[in-house]
Amino acid sequence: MEMRLERRDILLTEDFLDRLLFTLMRHNENISKRLERLERVVTQMEQIIGKTSFSEEREFIVDVMETSSEIRVIAELPSVQTKDLKLWGAKKSLVISVDTQRLKYRREVELPTKVNFEKMKVSYKNGVLEVILPKK
Repeated sequence: MEMRLERRDILLTEDFLDRLLFTLMRHNENISKRLERLERVVTQMEQIIGKTSFSEEREFIVDVMETSSEIRVIAELPSVQTKDLKLWGAKKSLVISVDTQRLKYRREVELPTKVNFEKMKVSYKNGVLEVILPKK
């Protein structure tokens, strides 16, 4: 499908843009004041957050699924960077830990059976951690 612009369409578009520009210029001072106010509010919020301690431990959502050959653990860890994520296991537990200046998560996940931690496969994307553990 081909679209053709007529000369009157272009003139209407130019007229619209001129009116829009005039309106924006007229309201520019008001917008600037609002942006300055918003910047002050954001600065105040950052100062408050900086003074608040977020280092308390928090729980996060974890699902454990079992198949005939593996255990799959899925955890939701929003706002976590891969470099801050630590995993380790012992016998029938997987420990998931995140310890940053603002976040502190730690969860020991009880597994339904013994697994081979040496062959553990891990992926982390968009705040979702997936750990696949082959059964022993």
